[in-house]
Amino acid sequence: MNSLFPGKKRFTNMDEKGEIFAEWTSNKLDSKAKVVCEACNNGWMSEIDGQHAKPALLDLISGKLDIPVTQSRAASIALFCFKTASVFDLIGKNQKPFFAIADRYAFRKSLTIPSNVNMWMAGFVPIGKGNVHTGYFAGSTSPVNRIRMYLCTYAVGHFVFQLVAARTSQRLEPMPGFECVALPFWPRFESGVVWPLPFALKTVQDFDSFSMRWKTVSVSE
Repeated sequence: MNSLFPGKKRFTNMDEKGEIFAEWTSNKLDSKAKVVCEACNNGWMSEIDGQHAKPALLDLISGKLDIPVTQSRAASIALFCFKTASVFDLIGKNQKPFFAIADRYAFRKSLTIPSNVNMWMAGFVPIGKGNVHTGYFAGSTSPVNRIRMYLCTYAVGHFVFQLVAARTSQRLEPMPGFECVALPFWPRFESGVVWPLPFALKTVQDFDSFSMRWKTVSVSE
């Protein structure tokens, strides 16, 4: 990503109220989460980046045209997305991690993504932007049916992924409005997809709205 986005970068961290609590600049994308050990970071996690994320995502991030999104490419992207979302899940200081230790160990051992995880991808029009929103929701579909959810929406260059994990066996649907933008690719995958997608998130405000679309859910029959 550093080679794709040369020059000085400005970082901004905001809390759940949108208030800035940290700002800094750097010549590199070198922010460290400090939630994984050196052996994992330089071992199997680095292999996901080098063997899966880099070949699968570079063309999508840079906005190249007529890139086929195959089943293999989608699976590689999913590995990067779950790894990234899991790291952000561990960063939160005021929340117990959503993903259990057993889930994280299974991913390390066999790259198994939990069955309650769904992912979507979308295009992003702004140039040279990176955005990440994470959130924990305790939504409900009825007065007695509480659902805990974890969301991670991540944008880099012209690529966006959204990961949603919910502790329920029901199939949930988000607030309407992004059906033409969000392409499901895990665990469901639509063959014959060519990047870029016909519609994309045009502004940072669109990204913000997209990241909040799961705040209210309905149950799909």
